[in-house]
Amino acid sequence: MKSKLLYYLFGILSFIIPAAIYLSNASDALGFADAGEFALVTKILSIAHPPGFPSYVFTGWLWGKMATLFNASHVWNMIYYSVFCSAAGSVLLYLTIMKILEKNETLVEWTKHSIALLTAVGYASGVTVWYWSHGVEVYAFQILAFA
Repeated sequence: MKSKLLYYLFGILSFIIPAAIYLSNASDALGFADAGEFALVTKILSIAHPPGFPSYVFTGWLWGKMATLFNASHVWNMIYYSVFCSAAGSVLLYLTIMKILEKNETLVEWTKHSIALLTAVGYASGVTVWYWSHGVEVYAFQILAFA
C-alpha cells in the first residue's frame, strides 16, 4: 500500500539534506570557473560566453528578481538558485527510484523509501555534483534540467 505521508516525508528529506550540505559549504567568493561572469549576466540579463546558456541566464535572472525581496545580494541569490536546482534534482531522482522500486512487491514500503532517499542523497553528495551545487554556475541548473 502506498503511503503519501512517506512520499512527502522522504521527498522533503531528499531536498533538505542536499540543500543543507550545499549551504554549509557555500561562499560568496566568486573564485572558480565562470562564476563571476554568470553572476553578472544573470543580473543584467545579458549573454554569457558561447554557448550562452540562455535558459540558465533567463531563469537565473527571474530567480534573482524574485529573491531580491528577501536578500539584496545577487551573488547569494544565485548561490541559493544553484542549491535549489541541485536539491530539486535530488528530489526528482528520489521519485524516479521510487517509481522503479514500486514494481518490487517483496520490499517493505519503508525500505523502498529508504533506498530511494539514500540513492538521491548519495548522488547529491558526490564530489562533482557537490562541487558545482554551491556556487554561481550553470551546472546546477543542468542537473535539474536533465533530471
